[in-house]
Amino acid sequence: MLELNILDKQIPVSKLLEVLKYKEDDIVFAAGSLIEGIGNRHSDLDIFILTESLERFNEIECEYDFDQFKVTFTNAYGIGFDIEVWSKELLLEVISKINLIQFDTSTRTYNLLDLPNNNRIEDIMSLVHRFITGTALYNQDGFNSLLEKLNLDNYYRLMVRMSMNEVDNTIDDLIGNVDKKDFTNAVLVGRTVLVETLTTYLFSMKMSLDRPKWVYPKLRQLAETDDVAKKFMKKFDEITFVSLSNEKEFEKNAHKILDFTNLVLSKIEL
Repeated sequence: MLELNILDKQIPVSKLLEVLKYKEDDIVFAAGSLIEGIGNRHSDLDIFILTESLERFNEIECEYDFDQFKVTFTNAYGIGFDIEVWSKELLLEVISKINLIQFDTSTRTYNLLDLPNNNRIEDIMSLVHRFITGTALYNQDGFNSLLEKLNLDNYYRLMVRMSMNEVDNTIDDLIGNVDKKDFTNAVLVGRTVLVETLTTYLFSMKMSLDRPKWVYPKLRQLAETDDVAKKFMKKFDEITFVSLSNEKEFEKNAHKILDFTNLVLSKIEL
């Protein structure tokens, strides 16, 4: 019997599927921090249903009901379950658009992906992340066939570009605060810069994520097998987990953040 090992609990997939309103041609997969091995006992297990007909879920009471996806919640085995139902056609369209991206430097990054129906890019890219890091529960062949259609190199290259944009947006604030000698605020802004910089690095190493809170666990995972990541993690720890008690220490820390950011970015092959 196929089982999911979640927080030392063996969850039979067949029992899990019994509570889901899926059809024969749907694809069902589990995703999220628990599947990726970085969650905790307060984390929810995310279940996704990719369906041809989103309308048939109208009769189900959902906490969130959007044009392209619906969300409901339940509990079982002492674990919370977030159940998201998405249009399979929408994911296919997004995959097609990712595959067709031409990385022309003259095109703004956020214009590279022309999303259908004005969907929020955060929602769509989170879905793609969950899909490529997920585990099929039902219709493994359909799941694999859909995954094979996605050009992963294009996906990671796009995410590097998008997260690099966030670095560019925040590092100017860091430099500005350093210039006016507001080092306390420079350090606060710098913490955000560090997270965005490491997000860019992780995507460049083909490690996907969709929440800032998972940057450090992902870096820790990578550091287990990659010496450069191990050095970055050590440097990040030295900069971040330190007591700062006076203006001079804040100044030094702000400059260390800038130096480390430039070091990481220099290692990323764009």
